[in-house]
Amino acid sequence: MPYVEIPNVVRIEDILQAKASLSPQRHKRVHFQAKRRKLVRDFLDGEPLMGQEVGSGAYIRRSPKAFVRTKALQPDSFIPQLTGDAVVPVLPSSFRSMSLSSGDLLISKDSNVGAAAILDQDYPDHMLSAGLLKLPVKENTPYLFAFLKHELFHNQLDRMVPKGATIRHAKGLYLDCE
Repeated sequence: MPYVEIPNVVRIEDILQAKASLSPQRHKRVHFQAKRRKLVRDFLDGEPLMGQEVGSGAYIRRSPKAFVRTKALQPDSFIPQLTGDAVVPVLPSSFRSMSLSSGDLLISKDSNVGAAAILDQDYPDHMLSAGLLKLPVKENTPYLFAFLKHELFHNQLDRMVPKGATIRHAKGLYLDCE
């Protein structure tokens, strides 16, 4: 079932509501038939934990501490792909503990915007890049995760996040998806 509606006519009111954007992407509408709606933010208990950048100067060949990049979250996988250059060993002095535990939900706000994963085990020696967030889910974790993987979520987010020249940045827009 398609969730995106492309209007045949765009009125001046629509353009003003889209913050004076003439981009066709901004005028698509996402619709679905649900009587009760919640925003993603309604499932969270506080602010998401944002990852931190360590800089390439902290990358080393071997280390017990690891830095997880946005490419570890893939649309076709439920768990993070912690292989290859998606995970980089870093200096222990640059490492910041993020208490990554089994069942935590992660979402990408940069690059592969909206990609989500659930942790399958504890990762005490891993930290997230600044493009990744750990969501403090207070209820219905499996439901929220299923929604984050669904086409409806991605259609809404795709409409809200402007296309960049090189990389997309969602900031906190994903919190306003229904």
